[in-house]
Amino acid sequence: MGTYLSNYYRDCRLEKQLSYQKLARLCGYQNLTKGARRIQDFERTGQVHAELLNSMTRVLQVDPHQVQSLRVQDEQEAQAQPDRPFAPRVIVRLMPAVYVPWNIEEPITSQVAAASYCRELAQAMRKRVALLWSHQTTIFFDERGRAFSVSRQGHTRNPFPRLSVGGDKLLI
Repeated sequence: MGTYLSNYYRDCRLEKQLSYQKLARLCGYQNLTKGARRIQDFERTGQVHAELLNSMTRVLQVDPHQVQSLRVQDEQEAQAQPDRPFAPRVIVRLMPAVYVPWNIEEPITSQVAAASYCRELAQAMRKRVALLWSHQTTIFFDERGRAFSVSRQGHTRNPFPRLSVGGDKLLI
């Protein structure tokens, strides 16, 4: 699910009949696969590096005023529903770089109950656990069941739950 901005760029790319790799080449990427993946990520999530957005604006001949109005529209939508309903998710770190989603058997309605469940799970498994409570709130538990980090982000245009591992952002 993209944003108004990413959907507009996708429509412009398709109108000009450019593949991801052709657009990456025109944007100046030497590694076409890397550029194509970044363009796909932008179209899927709406998150893009400023340099890539500038290059795509130049190549696709997009009006900068249109870009600004689409950004404002995305911003307004994000502020209108900052914490949309979201089924809590639990992610277990089995070993470094191996994360798996964990099924919650019983419905959890409060953040306190979800945190308690994750605390017990982390202690029982002796693994790190992350509770994705909403689009904006993630709580991390260590192997002993202690909450060692709480991430509360401002409104976000990315509708997918995510983790950051070693600086790399992962969509879940």
